[in-house]
Amino acid sequence: PKKFFIFFTYFPNLISNSTQLLIVNQGTDQQNLISLASQFRKKGIYSEFYPDPVKLNKQLKYANANAIPYVLFESKGDSEMFELKEMNSGIQQFYNFNDIVSQLKK
Repeated sequence: PKKFFIFFTYFPNLISNSTQLLIVNQGTDQQNLISLASQFRKKGIYSEFYPDPVKLNKQLKYANANAIPYVLFESKGDSEMFELKEMNSGIQQFYNFNDIVSQLKK
């Protein structure tokens, strides 16, 4: 706790600007992933996407190891809806883009 306090005191931006959202790479065109991450960043959501279309388990382990609280799955059928997983609770629900932004800004 004391070390965290010292770290937070001297480097507060590193704590508050960490990734909030990992966009899972399910073999989607990388330009689509870049565009989606950019849209979230424009709304103030710190996001990144997994660069390679590897197994889902590996991508979720990456999110856990880096304390990324939310993971986003692109919906195959409906491009307006996305599946959002809260990593702490394991709850997954479908949301549109604006609802995800609202959820992550809470």
